[in-house]
Amino acid sequence: MAEAEKPLSGVLKIDIADPALKVVLTFEASNDGDEWTPATLGAALAERGIENVPGQAVLAEFLKTAAASAGKGPVSAEVATGIAPVQPAPETPLWEDLPVPEDLQQISSDVLAQTPPPVIARTIREPVERETTVTQKSGFPFGKERVEKKIVRDTVERQERVYIDPSVKELFFARQGDLVGRITPASAGIPGRDVFGRPLPIRKLADPAFHCGPNLQKIRDEIRAGQSGFVRAGQNWADLIPFSEHSWSVELSPDKATAFLLFTPGHRAIPLPDPEEILQAARELPYPGESLIQAREILQILTDQTEAGTEERVVISSSRDASFDIYVPEDKLSAYLNVHKGKGRGRPLNLRDVGTAIKESGLKKLNFETIKKDILAFYESGEMDLTSYLLCEGTPPVPGPERQVEYAITFNPPETTEKITSRLVELLREATGRADDPTTPDDAPRVNPEEIRLESLKDFPADEIQKTAFVKTEQLLCSIDPPTPGEPGVDVYGAIIPAEPGALAEITLHENITQQKAVIATTRGGVLDYRESDGVVSLRVRPHQDARIQVELTEDRMEARLSLEEGAGTGTLLTREAIDQALAQARVTHGLDQEALSAALRAARASGAGAPLTQITVARGTDPVNQSENRVEHLVGGPSAAPVRIRKDGTADYRSRGDIITVEEGQELCRLLPSQQKAIDGTDVTGAPVPARKLGGFELEIGPNVSRREEADGSVTLCSEIRGELLATAKRIEVLSSHTVQGDVDMSVGNIRFPGAVTIGGTVRSGFFVVSTGDIKIAGGVEGALISSDGDIMIKGGVKGGGKAVLRSKRNILSPFVELATVLAVGDVVLKTALVRSRIKCNGKITFKGDKGRIVGGTLRARNGFEVASVGSPRGIRTKLSFGQDYLVADLIEKEEKEIEKVKRRITQVDLEMRKSEKTGATGALETLRAEKIKLLKLMEKRGLRLFTLRERFEQHFPSKVVISGEVHSGTVFESHGRTFEVTSPRKAIAVEFNPHTGNIDISELNGS
Repeated sequence: MAEAEKPLSGVLKIDIADPALKVVLTFEASNDGDEWTPATLGAALAERGIENVPGQAVLAEFLKTAAASAGKGPVSAEVATGIAPVQPAPETPLWEDLPVPEDLQQISSDVLAQTPPPVIARTIREPVERETTVTQKSGFPFGKERVEKKIVRDTVERQERVYIDPSVKELFFARQGDLVGRITPASAGIPGRDVFGRPLPIRKLADPAFHCGPNLQKIRDEIRAGQSGFVRAGQNWADLIPFSEHSWSVELSPDKATAFLLFTPGHRAIPLPDPEEILQAARELPYPGESLIQAREILQILTDQTEAGTEERVVISSSRDASFDIYVPEDKLSAYLNVHKGKGRGRPLNLRDVGTAIKESGLKKLNFETIKKDILAFYESGEMDLTSYLLCEGTPPVPGPERQVEYAITFNPPETTEKITSRLVELLREATGRADDPTTPDDAPRVNPEEIRLESLKDFPADEIQKTAFVKTEQLLCSIDPPTPGEPGVDVYGAIIPAEPGALAEITLHENITQQKAVIATTRGGVLDYRESDGVVSLRVRPHQDARIQVELTEDRMEARLSLEEGAGTGTLLTREAIDQALAQARVTHGLDQEALSAALRAARASGAGAPLTQITVARGTDPVNQSENRVEHLVGGPSAAPVRIRKDGTADYRSRGDIITVEEGQELCRLLPSQQKAIDGTDVTGAPVPARKLGGFELEIGPNVSRREEADGSVTLCSEIRGELLATAKRIEVLSSHTVQGDVDMSVGNIRFPGAVTIGGTVRSGFFVVSTGDIKIAGGVEGALISSDGDIMIKGGVKGGGKAVLRSKRNILSPFVELATVLAVGDVVLKTALVRSRIKCNGKITFKGDKGRIVGGTLRARNGFEVASVGSPRGIRTKLSFGQDYLVADLIEKEEKEIEKVKRRITQVDLEMRKSEKTGATGALETLRAEKIKLLKLMEKRGLRLFTLRERFEQHFPSKVVISGEVHSGTVFESHGRTFEVTSPRKAIAVEFNPHTGNIDISELNGS
């Protein structure tokens, strides 16, 4: 201790650094310095105002250290310390480890650059006072209410902008809901004291709070991300720049029929999801790819949603309405359900509708529990379509026993079948070769390829023919046993299904075979091909006919006639050699016409099988020249008369024929001239002689109405005794007083114009006419034709004129009915049943035989009136009946008026021409025109007088009456002498007359009506 107090020489430095929180002594030992002991050191420190001077031991230890370092340099030591103040700390965040993803590093720089500085606001809550009015009720039942004013204190919030340093110090990436960091609470701070004992104050923080900007949520001491994005943090703030990646998912509707895309769009800077990945995800749900929309459509959806920034659940299925139907096949033995789910934006499937349809279908034996279970399973499955789901089944009928086939033909022997089949193969090869060989001569015998190249040869070739038989057209081939009933079944509606008869052995019918019920027959002749394979019988009739050559001689053997028919199919064909052989067998040697033979052969070949050429004269004998006392010279008609009239333009008029030869009374018909020819024997076609006849008798037979007149030169002239129709043949001549047509008047007969009675056995067809000076009798009917007679017209079958028929008679017309025709009769018109929509002019009377005659429509004029059962129609068809005047005179008046009108027009024209001639000075023409005008004026006077006379005649009244025993319908008009009476309501049994004294039409009821 004594040593410690030994002074130490040296230089002492006391350092007190601002803010005086520590005292540092620096001592460097030196003999030139002051002496220092712990006590002197303490005193020196005290002199400096140090409040807590260190103890002697601390100072002694310092001096000891300094002495030990003598000569080595100064020694420093901290010998006293103050109490430093603890400054207040603001709220401090402790950030979580949320680095920016590597793939967003570049994007983050762009986002920060494009985002404006943060705008931070804090919520200030302030108390406010407001005055309110309160109504106090009185405590007494009838007391008045009292109104008082009170002061109410509330707390209101307002946003206040916080100004910050916008510098960004840290950057994170957080997803929505992530914990971004935790807040360390702020501390208030503790004041200190320096080494002199003076207090050291703490600084006051301007804003100790840590502020969270938009999209960050500060909940107690946690900071969480309200959205996904970049978190930028500054000195005392942080905010979140929204930035989320695109997110998507796919899902199915409850019925697995529609696929949906759930897409949450992220930042626009992020590439859109790959549509193909979305489609693949939908397929893996699973969902049928063919029901999805195209990738380009999905891309458009993603683009639109990203632009809008909205999250949506969109359909990515193609659209289809749901549908269902119940299908029952034609046999009604099963019922099937087809269900198709709706998809996309189409109408969805409603299971209740499906169930209702099944219940109302009328089907029987339905297992509703199973059906419901299966349909629900389909609904919940990923299947889009439920097709051919069996709802129920009926009971099929059991057919009867198999039906047997009984053949009615005789099959050819095997060698014949072999020969015919070989011929078919040969002809097929030959036809193919000829088709390919252009040098084949045109006149070479051919087989029609269509007859041997049958369509069935593809399935039934020639080498599979097992049997053959020759058959004829419409020949029975086989018959099938009658059916035996089987056991009936029940369809899905519960109806009985009759059982089919037993199955028929399967028969395939090819060409030229038909089946009518249980009978199979041919439709043409030929050869039948038969094949049986695996229980199936194939039948075919193919053309097969040998050429036919027949030579016939006339009874006098003066002509040889040849009939030919070409072969068909696999039959033999016509050849000239075969024809010559047939002629030789018939001993035809004389008068052969070689050209006719060649032509017949060509024609028969061209016509083909089934079209025989018959009775072709190919040889003629040499006729004998008979020694005869006369020969005929025709003076009327004869071979030169043309049956068809030729018009001026050279065309033929087939309606106006020259078949009827009309002669007058006393007209010469022919002359019989004596012959000087000697008898010369002839030769028949077999070469045998034909003796000539010596001086035979008179050859021409003279019929009725023909007279004979001997002439001085020895000839005989035949003359007609009457006017009529000449009929002349090689052996007979006669004149008929009437003309008869056995059938219809049509193209085969032509128009008829005859000076006498005409009898027609059939119908006069449209477009033809019959004109006669006598009576006309028609056994059939009359169509749109002209019938004109100087006598009566009698029609048995009625007139259906079609608006074109015209009947003209100078006497009477009799017919059961007349429809749509024009009728002109000087006498009466007598009918039986009806007169429909026709024009009638009759100077006699129109009557009906019987009590059912009726007149419907048309304009009818009858001088002597009508007798009919009913007139008109319940439909009010207009029917006009005129009576009491000479209506043929009316025709003359009309004709005369037209002629007068023509003369007037000519007079006007002559006047114009005269004025022109006067102007031009054409004196000659002027005189000619004046002379013509004088003649025209005289003609006008003459025709005017005639017209006046005719009109007086027409005004003459003829006693007549219209008697209607039955109904007269509305629309019926009666007319006479210009007076009319129209029936406006139905009447019955009336008589209509014209009263010449009053000039009125009188209507009276029939007696007993």
